[in-house]
Amino acid sequence: MSDAVSTPTTGETTQVGAIPLVGHATRSRALHVPKLDPGEYLAIEDGGEVVVVALTQDVTHIGRAFSADIRIEAAAISRRHALVVREEGVVQVLDDRSVNGVWVNGERVERATLTSGDRFTIGGVTLQYVAVGEGEPQPPTS
Repeated sequence: MSDAVSTPTTGETTQVGAIPLVGHATRSRALHVPKLDPGEYLAIEDGGEVVVVALTQDVTHIGRAFSADIRIEAAAISRRHALVVREEGVVQVLDDRSVNGVWVNGERVERATLTSGDRFTIGGVTLQYVAVGEGEPQPPTS
């Protein structure tokens, strides 16, 4: 489903999404990624790639332990480093008694509420929380 937009100078109506917004030359050199289904995700930069992990549980354990739901193999990350908790429409990141802490917006936190696009750092690794709603545009993951 696309929305109609009126051009301010001509008053001409154009269907958003009916024609590409990005020019061919730009599109040909761009990285193409699949559209995410509606849901909640964590985007993690891993070397030259961004790994996107769906949050499918109410509590997601992040750490270096084999039992972690999201396992990150970095020396500065504790075996049980952080939790991402989804409850009643609110998503929070919690420090799980880690040595190096959880950092949101440059401040060490025990608990912080996340909104789509927020970044948090654990053991020098930055993760971005991304929420994609039904029919909403997707926020950038870089």
